[in-house]
Amino acid sequence: MKLDYSFFNITESQTTITSPDYQYWLFISGSGTISDKDSTFLFNAHDMAEVPIGMPVHISCNTPATIGCVTLSDFFITNTHLSFIPAAKWYW
Repeated sequence: MKLDYSFFNITESQTTITSPDYQYWLFISGSGTISDKDSTFLFNAHDMAEVPIGMPVHISCNTPATIGCVTLSDFFITNTHLSFIPAAKWYW
């Protein structure tokens, strides 16, 4: 398994991202909504999201967002839905 870590910024109000690899996103700053075809979540700093392979994810920002991204290359995960983990569930 190969792990890559990167950062990206979303400065426009709306964008759609489709990843060729499974990813975990940590919202470092910003706020807005993240959605797939089935669900929509409100995000703030310190929230996390699991982004499945090939799933178009739409982000709409109230304020520009900085996102830390861990990419799991060559790793098979069967989850096919966007998962959201609020900071209150993992951040002490």
